[in-house]
Amino acid sequence: MQYKYRKIDLEQFAVLTDKPLETGREISFNTDIEFSYDEEQRLLANKITLSASSSGEFIMKAVMTSYFEISQESVEELRNNEGRVEFNPLALVQFASFNYGALRGALSIKTADTALNEIVIPPVYFQNFITSGFTV
Repeated sequence: MQYKYRKIDLEQFAVLTDKPLETGREISFNTDIEFSYDEEQRLLANKITLSASSSGEFIMKAVMTSYFEISQESVEELRNNEGRVEFNPLALVQFASFNYGALRGALSIKTADTALNEIVIPPVYFQNFITSGFTV
């Protein structure tokens, strides 16, 4: 599949605490992903929402969307017999991984001068839960 990484948009970023985190304090992360497709512009969008909480208190939230322009030739190759565009799970894992990597980098920069500067955003293995394709 041929594509261009067209745009990265950090739509939302909020540190919801001003207190430094205590050493050894457990932090829970929740990651939500969604895909959408604009057929006219051939843009596949992947949105990731990452939130962090500790002791029942939300401490951070970020939303990042990456846009991938799929080549016209690839769109035609992805069309099924009904004329619908089918993105297979492997491709979706790749797009989500690119976006999540960009999000981890952005959060490292954004939290540098905050109470959350010690947090390391954990890796996510998208192949463990993206198990079906996306048909448009």
